[in-house]
Amino acid sequence: MEGVQPSSPRHLVLPGTADAPQPLVPIPEPGLVDILLCDHRHTLTLFNHATKAAAQGNTHNMELLAGALALDIRLHAQAVTDVVCPLLERRFGGEGAVLAARAAQQLTAVERDVLEMLTLRRERDWSALAQRMDMTHKDYATHVRDVEVEVLPRLAATLRLDELASVGLLFSQQKQTASLAPKTGSAFDAAAAAGPHAASVLGGPLLAGEYQPHSHHAGAALAAGSPGAAAGVTGATGLAPFVQPLGSQVEGGSSGLPVAVPDKIVTPSQLVLMGEEQ
Repeated sequence: MEGVQPSSPRHLVLPGTADAPQPLVPIPEPGLVDILLCDHRHTLTLFNHATKAAAQGNTHNMELLAGALALDIRLHAQAVTDVVCPLLERRFGGEGAVLAARAAQQLTAVERDVLEMLTLRRERDWSALAQRMDMTHKDYATHVRDVEVEVLPRLAATLRLDELASVGLLFSQQKQTASLAPKTGSAFDAAAAAGPHAASVLGGPLLAGEYQPHSHHAGAALAAGSPGAAAGVTGATGLAPFVQPLGSQVEGGSSGLPVAVPDKIVTPSQLVLMGEEQ
């Protein structure tokens, strides 16, 4: 991104010819609807990878994906609770309050599922983890369907584009400041207070920044300089598949609006640049 200033507008180059190049077209900042759709697709992609890993008996990938899903869902749930739910209540009154309460309840249930996933991962109960991932996948898919059928069309039809962009920015910023430890049970609070070595409940060594291949992984045997130890491993882990792929599909896919605008507006593209400078 050399030569690009944080204040530089983003542009799309249209196809043209050498003699008559097409003009640059500014690309608008993504709005709240766009961001939520991307969030949903990203998390569902992780779940699909988890389903594939479980079907193959690939415990190494299951372990990584449990941590990735925990982070992804935690940040999304916090931003929905702090930004989307209050917006629905203010904008749509009693009907919005019902939609907000349902979304919050669904995400609370999903986060409890995630806590169970991480506990099973710590206990290395791969069969039970595969089943819990399956259940969590279905619960999250239900949340996605409800939001994309009941909530997003209302927001798209009611809010102006600049309002959607402003709230979308707040949503993105909330994800950056959200706590990684959800308040869904004493196990999370205890693990968070115990320090990084107890973070297996919160996502294991992956979240604690200490991830290393476990001794039963082929990669660990090779790293230890004993290729013979890895030779006896069949397939990804030498374990039978736990579940069959689900192949589940998810369907559906104004002025006066109170929006808390920061003192200094920072666009998502500027946030990327700021991250590269650190």
